[in-house]
Amino acid sequence: MDTSSHFVTIESPKPSAVVPELTLEWSNVTLKANVKNPTTKSVDEKVILNDVSGYAKPGELLVLMGPSGAGKSSLLDCISGRNQNVQGRITVNGQPWSKSLKRLASYVMQDDLFYATITVREHLLFQAKLRMGKTHTVEQQIERVNTVMEELGLTKTRDTLIGGPSLRGISGGERKRLSFATEILTNPSLLFVDEPTSGLDSFMAEAVVLQLQQIARDGRTVIATIHQPSSEIYALFDKLYLLSDGAPVYHGKAADAVPYFASLGYACPPFLNPSDYFMRQLVVLDKATDAEGVARVESFKTAWRGRRLELAPSPSNLDDTMTQRSSESDDTSDASTRVGFIGQMGILAKRNFVQLSRDPLAFRASVFASLFVSLMVGLIYLQLDLNQRGVQNFVGAFFFLIVNQVFSAANPTFLAVPLELPIIEREYKSGLYRLLAWYLSKNVSELPFQTLLPIVSFLPAYLLIGVGGGVETYIKMQVIIFLVNSCAVGLGYLVSCWVRRVDIAPIIGVVLILPFLLFGGLLINSDDAPDYFVWIQYISPIKYGFEALMKIFWGQITAIPCDAALETCAALSGAEVLRTYSMTSRSALGDGLLLLAIDVSFRALGFVGLWSSLRSRSNK
Repeated sequence: MDTSSHFVTIESPKPSAVVPELTLEWSNVTLKANVKNPTTKSVDEKVILNDVSGYAKPGELLVLMGPSGAGKSSLLDCISGRNQNVQGRITVNGQPWSKSLKRLASYVMQDDLFYATITVREHLLFQAKLRMGKTHTVEQQIERVNTVMEELGLTKTRDTLIGGPSLRGISGGERKRLSFATEILTNPSLLFVDEPTSGLDSFMAEAVVLQLQQIARDGRTVIATIHQPSSEIYALFDKLYLLSDGAPVYHGKAADAVPYFASLGYACPPFLNPSDYFMRQLVVLDKATDAEGVARVESFKTAWRGRRLELAPSPSNLDDTMTQRSSESDDTSDASTRVGFIGQMGILAKRNFVQLSRDPLAFRASVFASLFVSLMVGLIYLQLDLNQRGVQNFVGAFFFLIVNQVFSAANPTFLAVPLELPIIEREYKSGLYRLLAWYLSKNVSELPFQTLLPIVSFLPAYLLIGVGGGVETYIKMQVIIFLVNSCAVGLGYLVSCWVRRVDIAPIIGVVLILPFLLFGGLLINSDDAPDYFVWIQYISPIKYGFEALMKIFWGQITAIPCDAALETCAALSGAEVLRTYSMTSRSALGDGLLLLAIDVSFRALGFVGLWSSLRSRSNK
């Protein structure tokens, strides 16, 4: 059976489980912010919300509307508890916000952010494991995911990749419904939705609002901000809350708004979209020149302050079941309902591995690039002769192999965190996992790829160059290549976590690599480095990687042929080559351990940057 309304048809939803009914009330809410004046350079206080009051009841869809800058999203953030730097009183069934009550609320943001290469069902299962893993069995999680997909009409697309800008996937309306599905997995009583129709055509926008209406009919309290809906969408609203310049001008049934404004002398013309008419009356383009508009809006504010329609129910009507549930839950933290740290790491690592393995084009491109460069280097330095001219050739080949590892491994990683940051920030702020769990899981899940590529990029070159020395020499050199590659990835994390911008991170990364290259042991002798820059070589993975390869190879060379009558004998043994390049202070093992220490330091500093960034954003 299909449910149709206003020419929009969606799948009939499956009734959801019973949820505690919550009434949200807010009174005298005031929000102020310090804004820097670009002209005077002084910091001025701006009032964003001014003495705002209202309520939302279960079973109803309340829509916040107003012109741009009226304070819709700010009010939504305040009453949902996301912004706590607010004056006034906000209660749920008469109780202040608490951890137990916040667990019964979900917030759907305007942007639909997902990993493009996982399916709808996989996404919901990963979310269910993170949100319900400690209190629900795997079977219960799967059952809940199936139920939610049926509720929101996502069953037909369950095995479809979500998709993104460069990968075809589900439609915009389905993405929005997937956002709803993600947030109602835990069966919340309160649902806050920011601009659910943004970017959708009229057909899909109406379908999405119908879905919100159905979610409310299941006993939930649904509050959404919507910017200029069509008349068909407006007809779906249960309650309307109009804001202008940070103050309410109407709160009541959406159907009663037109008669209310008519009573004030502003009758909406027949056949005109009421929301469009309201926006025309509430917009003030310039307070300095539009005196008539300012006076009109002020009259709306004054009229509403003098009239209270449909007062909120008394907090004493608190549901006994809900009271008991809240009091019992107050003693428990969010951690009691979320999966533990190790569990978070396992779930996140699997999700990251799945979405990486689903991008075969990028993986094949990386393998092809690594193989191509390796073969090119091998053919350039094909079967080098161990003689006086061969010394320079071997040294150059080793240095290039190290430098290539750094650039090829670091460059993609510079973009890793900036591209994922919006999803990370959203999930972290929602309390789905600890930030360290995500960071470690990302490092662990990418190890298989970071292990294969260094082999592809080194083994062909090693064989073609003719390094020799047997399997032991190859294994030692390959380990050093692994460590250099890992250091480069660590540097990529360090830069991307601190810079956090896709357009700037690669530039900063290259700027940091260049000094490491200059002090890598070939372009300037380590003993001749200027005192004021000598510290750079101590943290250069290129230096330690290059030295390690040199020591492994030249350490086994006892004699280098030279005909003194025909050429200059620069070095007669591998030991002399190492002395020429000032590489006698440590063993190759020592260089390897230093590379490991640098790698760990880079990654640890990267986490500090990511943590400080998200912490500062959370406090805003």
